Amino acid sequence: MKRAFDDLARKLMTANRRLSLITDDPFVVLDEEREALRRVVALTQEWALEDARRRQ
Repeated sequence: MKRAFDDLARKLMTANRRLSLITDDPFVVLDEEREALRRVVALTQEWALEDARRRQ
């Protein structure tokens, strides 16, 4: 899972650089970036659940 997270983080950084070249508006989010963000949130939630289960 760490590898998946690192891959997504790299994609987000690349997308952020690309986006900054396209527009000066920091609130514009392209579909690819939106999907990457959704996956990062999902992975983070999954890790939190796994961590909570281990602590029980």
